[in-house]
Amino acid sequence: MLTKGWLFALFVLFLGVGLLRSEAVSQWHRRRVSLSWPKVKATFGSGSVSQELLTGEFGGVVFITEVFYSYSVRGTTFSGQYSEQFQTRDEAEHMLRSLKQGPLFARYNPGAPGDYFMDPYRDVSDHRS
Repeated sequence: MLTKGWLFALFVLFLGVGLLRSEAVSQWHRRRVSLSWPKVKATFGSGSVSQELLTGEFGGVVFITEVFYSYSVRGTTFSGQYSEQFQTRDEAEHMLRSLKQGPLFARYNPGAPGDYFMDPYRDVSDHRS
């Protein structure tokens, strides 16, 4: 028989797994929806690579590239942020150099231009799609 403590622990575990899955689904959904959004040139602001130690079953060291940029829509400038996790520092530094060199593009929601999505793998050329 499970005690209240074990039931609570299971509840917290399932809640955590659900939140992680919902974040992944949310990112997948935003990536898909943003395909129909206009694309605009973005300006690199700053960026860095940091090291993070993950704990748990899949623990280890990862390297995170984080970039801040801006983009303008109809004369208004908006700020954006992009981050990605890598297994090696070299990969993370390479991505940072690539984003810094550009070109850099963001897609924005035409009904709410502050709502944006950046996919540097998908949106690398200056064609209108």
